Parts: sequence; structure tokens; C-alpha cells
Amino acid sequence: MRRAAAALAMRAARAVPGMRHGTIAADAAAGGAEEASRVAANRLLYRASQRGLLELDIIIGKWTAEHVKGLDGEGRRHLTNLLALENPDLLNWLTGRAPPPADVAANPVFRAMAAGVEARLAAAPPATRAAGGTKWVDAWQDLRRDGNQ
Repeated sequence: MRRAAAALAMRAARAVPGMRHGTIAADAAAGGAEEASRVAANRLLYRASQRGLLELDIIIGKWTAEHVKGLDGEGRRHLTNLLALENPDLLNWLTGRAPPPADVAANPVFRAMAAGVEARLAAAPPATRAAGGTKWVDAWQDLRRDGNQ
């Protein structure tokens, strides 16, 4: 049983890039498969909520907090793939500023997140958002244009 738990922990550690394999293996071996799953979920949640862009921290972090415990191994793999994407691209794709590439659009986690963003944006007053595919308001550009640096 211990050997199986350690093997599962090592697979969980390899599933999320940047994780230290020895630490997770030791944690999982001490607590078994359930502990390995909890540790992997916590690491995904941390990565999802510490992106470096507040908008993505909120969008991805909130979605992950609500759904990570219900994801199976395949769902966690899709989330891991999504977390590996670049922040500016991911923000543009999730908010509808740009269409996502086919492989990203096929990711079920991305589709669920994008649907949630669209639902929240659709509920907002129309004056608070730009039409899909158009440039968002850039207040700094307006200030520079008017000579108010």
C-alpha cells in the first residue's frame, strides 16, 4: 500500500510543472492517495490565484477554488495546461478580446471559465464594457493625447 501511495504521489508531483518531487512524495507517502490529491489541489489553487495579473487571479483563482476538488485527473491535467499559458494571451481569450487558438478552445476547463466570465460580463451594464473584439478604454492614452502627463 505504501509503495502504491508513493508511486501515486510521484505521478501527482510530475503532473504540475515546477513542483518539488521529493517534498510531495514524502507528504503523500505519509498520508496516502487522499493526501496526495489534497496537496495537488492546493498547489493548483495557489498557481491559479497567484498569476501576477489581478484580473486573472480573480477569474482563474475563483473558478479553481470552486471547482478543483470536483476535478478528476483529466480535469486537473486540463487545468494544469491552462495554467501554463501566458497571462496576456489568457486574459484576452477569457474576456473575448481575441479568439483562442483551437487547442485552447477545445480545453473543457477553458470553456467553463470563459462561459463564467461571459455570464458575469453579460450581467454588467453595457456602458461598462467594450464590444467583443474591440480595444478596451485606455485612460493613460487619453491623458497623453490631451497633454496631461
